[in-house]
Amino acid sequence: LPGGYAAMQEARGNFLIELAKEQLSAGKFGEAIGNLRQGIARAPKNREGRLLLAQFFAGPFQRADLAQNLLVEGLPFHRENTEYLKALFAFLLQLQEDAEVALLTAEVL
Repeated sequence: LPGGYAAMQEARGNFLIELAKEQLSAGKFGEAIGNLRQGIARAPKNREGRLLLAQFFAGPFQRADLAQNLLVEGLPFHRENTEYLKALFAFLLQLQEDAEVALLTAEVL
Protein backbone atom coordinates (compact mmCIF):
# COMPACT_ATOMS: atom_id res chain seq x y z
CA LEU A 1 0.00 0.00 0.00
CA PRO A 2 1.43 3.38 -0.95
CA GLY A 3 1.91 5.39 2.20
CA GLY A 4 0.55 2.51 4.27
CA TYR A 5 3.73 1.95 6.23
CA ALA A 6 4.20 5.66 6.90
CA ALA A 7 0.61 5.99 8.08
CA MET A 8 1.03 2.97 10.33
CA GLN A 9 4.22 4.43 11.82
CA GLU A 10 2.51 7.77 12.46
CA ALA A 11 -0.46 6.05 14.11
CA ARG A 12 1.93 4.07 16.32
CA GLY A 13 3.73 7.29 17.25
CA ASN A 14 0.49 9.03 18.18
CA PHE A 15 -0.49 6.00 20.27
CA LEU A 16 2.85 6.10 22.12
CA ILE A 17 2.39 9.80 22.87
CA GLU A 18 -1.08 9.17 24.29
CA LEU A 19 0.32 6.28 26.34
CA ALA A 20 3.07 8.58 27.63
CA LYS A 21 0.47 11.10 28.80
CA GLU A 22 -1.25 8.35 30.79
CA GLN A 23 2.10 7.24 32.21
CA LEU A 24 2.89 10.78 33.28
CA SER A 25 -0.43 10.95 35.12
CA ALA A 26 0.50 7.70 36.88
CA GLY A 27 3.94 9.04 37.84
CA LYS A 28 5.81 6.66 35.51
CA PHE A 29 8.17 9.33 34.22
CA GLY A 30 10.93 7.11 32.85
CA GLU A 31 8.51 5.06 30.76
CA ALA A 32 6.71 8.20 29.62
CA ILE A 33 9.88 9.91 28.41
CA GLY A 34 10.88 6.85 26.40
CA ASN A 35 7.46 6.67 24.80
CA LEU A 36 7.45 10.39 24.05
CA ARG A 37 10.82 10.09 22.29
CA GLN A 38 9.70 7.07 20.28
CA GLY A 39 6.34 8.66 19.54
CA ILE A 40 7.84 11.85 18.15
CA ALA A 41 10.30 9.84 16.06
CA ARG A 42 7.33 8.08 14.44
CA ALA A 43 4.88 11.01 14.45
CA PRO A 44 7.00 14.16 14.14
CA LYS A 45 3.92 16.30 13.43
CA ASN A 46 2.47 15.59 16.88
CA ARG A 47 2.63 19.07 18.44
CA GLU A 48 1.46 18.10 21.90
CA GLY A 49 4.03 15.32 22.27
CA ARG A 50 6.83 17.55 21.02
CA LEU A 51 5.96 20.35 23.43
CA LEU A 52 5.60 17.93 26.33
CA LEU A 53 8.98 16.33 25.72
CA ALA A 54 10.62 19.74 25.33
CA GLN A 55 9.22 20.70 28.75
CA PHE A 56 10.90 17.68 30.29
CA PHE A 57 14.19 18.36 28.55
CA ALA A 58 14.19 22.00 29.67
CA GLY A 59 12.88 21.34 33.19
CA PRO A 60 13.76 18.21 35.15
CA PHE A 61 16.54 17.07 32.79
CA GLN A 62 18.09 20.55 32.55
CA ARG A 63 18.94 19.98 28.89
CA ALA A 64 17.86 23.22 27.26
CA ASP A 65 19.95 22.25 24.22
CA LEU A 66 17.82 19.15 23.60
CA ALA A 67 14.61 21.11 24.13
CA GLN A 68 15.78 23.79 21.70
CA ASN A 69 16.70 21.24 19.02
CA LEU A 70 13.39 19.43 19.45
CA LEU A 71 11.36 22.63 19.14
CA VAL A 72 13.32 23.98 16.17
CA GLU A 73 13.05 20.61 14.39
CA GLY A 74 9.28 20.83 14.77
CA LEU A 75 9.02 24.24 13.13
CA PRO A 76 8.48 22.94 9.57
CA PHE A 77 5.41 21.04 10.79
CA HIS A 78 3.95 23.87 12.87
CA ARG A 79 5.01 27.13 11.24
CA GLU A 80 1.40 28.32 11.06
CA ASN A 81 0.41 27.18 14.55
CA THR A 82 0.36 30.23 16.83
CA GLU A 83 0.56 28.19 20.03
CA TYR A 84 3.66 26.36 18.82
CA LEU A 85 5.34 29.54 17.61
CA LYS A 86 4.67 31.26 20.95
CA ALA A 87 6.20 28.34 22.85
CA LEU A 88 9.22 28.17 20.55
CA PHE A 89 10.01 31.87 20.58
CA ALA A 90 9.32 32.29 24.31
CA PHE A 91 11.72 29.45 25.01
CA LEU A 92 14.42 30.88 22.72
CA LEU A 93 14.05 34.36 24.21
CA GLN A 94 14.32 32.92 27.71
CA LEU A 95 17.64 31.37 26.66
CA GLN A 96 18.66 34.71 25.14
CA GLU A 97 19.07 33.07 21.75
CA ASP A 98 18.50 36.35 19.90
CA ALA A 99 20.34 35.30 16.75
CA GLU A 100 18.28 32.10 16.52
CA VAL A 101 15.06 34.09 17.05
CA ALA A 102 16.01 36.48 14.25
CA LEU A 103 16.92 33.63 11.90
CA LEU A 104 13.74 31.66 12.57
CA THR A 105 11.53 34.74 12.40
CA ALA A 106 12.89 35.52 8.95
CA GLU A 107 12.27 31.90 7.95
CA VAL A 108 8.67 31.90 9.18
CA LEU A 109 7.80 35.25 7.66
